[in-house]
Amino acid sequence: MIEQVEIPVVFITDNNYALPTGVAITSLILNKKLETEYKIYVIVTNDVTIENKEKLLSCGNKSTVIELIDFNVSILEKYRNPKHSVPPCDLLKFNIPDLLPQYEKIIYLDGDILVKGDLSEFFAIDISDAYLGGISDLPALKWHASHKLLYIKNYFNGGILLLNAKRMNKDNFKEFAYTIKEENTDFRFMDQDAFNFAARDNVIFCHVKYNVMLYNFRLLYEDDLTEFNNHYDTLYNSYNELLDEAVIIHLTYWDKPWKYKGAPSFDIWLPYFNKSPFCNHELQLENA
Repeated sequence: MIEQVEIPVVFITDNNYALPTGVAITSLILNKKLETEYKIYVIVTNDVTIENKEKLLSCGNKSTVIELIDFNVSILEKYRNPKHSVPPCDLLKFNIPDLLPQYEKIIYLDGDILVKGDLSEFFAIDISDAYLGGISDLPALKWHASHKLLYIKNYFNGGILLLNAKRMNKDNFKEFAYTIKEENTDFRFMDQDAFNFAARDNVIFCHVKYNVMLYNFRLLYEDDLTEFNNHYDTLYNSYNELLDEAVIIHLTYWDKPWKYKGAPSFDIWLPYFNKSPFCNHELQLENA
């Protein structure tokens, strides 16, 4: 008999991100192992339409249950920054352990991702002595020197996280993170800087295959992976090798495949869109 292991996975979406979130969920379910059981939660803001809620729910099947958590984000409007497009609902990452106190460990995923493999090994990573497991954000380190600004040694990307929910609730992490956000209005990113500052050195840095920011990596290093390999302690000879081993591809660029013609990874993203409940939505693709 195959032992079933329930893995809680959380997404957050407003109405603008409902479609890519549905595609991400579709990829997550299609590429799981038979013995892996996901319980998927989608925190939906109050602007998400009934139609999109129904489509998100229909991403599930008999073996994978999806549950929506409604959240009125009007209380977060004070954090909106007109200089950046990221909505304040991203701060709800701080709330996840509090919203799901029945779990000791939780996976969080952004909506602009594709899951190519099973996440049971990622979920099994020991983070008992940390607040979370994350993947180092090399582009942010190089382009923005984010770690230096926050006086930390390394800096994780907030798009894929393995949360130690039990410890975060015990230490009132949510309240601490929101306080940091309120006291540092000059932080560059909506949630990521405050998350890194609050977690500080209580982070387990995981393999880059769980958060492959392919477009950003290529912009940073083109075809020379020497510094990339040194940073991530890997031995890739090419980005194709990295892509082959990728478990999660993070579409970290402005040209999203659901918005622009010729967007990076469009050919990888489109088949999952066509298999998702959103497939009948006519994409209004612009020229990049």
